[in-house]
Amino acid sequence: MAKTKTPAPAAGAPVTEARALVDLPQLAVLSGQLLVADAATVAALVASGMADDHPDAVAYAKRLAGSE
Repeated sequence: MAKTKTPAPAAGAPVTEARALVDLPQLAVLSGQLLVADAATVAALVASGMADDHPDAVAYAKRLAGSE
């Protein structure tokens, strides 16, 4: 499986992590992968059910990324 790279958030913007629950082509993130983006983007994705920012979900996505 090809790896995708999440685009870097805007300089100076606070960043946060979440697990993508659906493919997010606009951010080059596939479902299940770790999403790193500015806090406002992650909050909007979580609110719409497209990402999960629970610490357990983030840890799981990081474990998956480490096993590839």
